[in-house]
Amino acid sequence: TSQQAQQALDLAAALANQVDVNEAPSAMVGLRELSTQASVDYGEASTATARWLSAPSSANLAAANAALSKARKDRAALEANEWLKLEKAK
Repeated sequence: TSQQAQQALDLAAALANQVDVNEAPSAMVGLRELSTQASVDYGEASTATARWLSAPSSANLAAANAALSKARKDRAALEANEWLKLEKAK
């Protein structure tokens, strides 16, 4: 629904803001960049999904699916980061 899409967009925006306001030590700049990219991508996916919900069309559906696919790919790259693997090993 459009309400769920708005909630997802709000969550993505909050995550992007949280990542943006917290500085990362120089050793973790790459992880911060991955986090920022993943949060931006999920925001774009939420926007594309809301667009599709408000104006259903095959083009809007394709755009929403492409944006979600990119967001998932970047999230997988983030989750594969060595710093996060070290944290999980603790």
